Amino acid sequence: MNGAVAFRRALLPTLDTLGLIAAFLLAVYLRLEQSTKEVLAYDDLGLKTVINTGMLLLCLYYGGYYEDWPTQRPLDTAFRALQALVAATSEAARSSSS
Repeated sequence: MNGAVAFRRALLPTLDTLGLIAAFLLAVYLRLEQSTKEVLAYDDLGLKTVINTGMLLLCLYYGGYYEDWPTQRPLDTAFRALQALVAATSEAARSSSS
């Protein structure tokens, strides 16, 4: 595997991780009525962020989102991302209802 491919394989999950963390924090911020003070006081925010991001990344990985990245068509990529999102949200709903 050459250096450019290895770099891209490491860069994509890293960027996805940063995007998922930002999206989670934005969702918490909007849910708490845009109060930074409440967001910072939110119980176990770091742990919840790590669990949420990790679950979504695992769903993306096992859904094949990172396989054959250069050869995927945009529709296939969007479909795999949607499948991972549905799997992660259904798992989160199942664990919260227990």
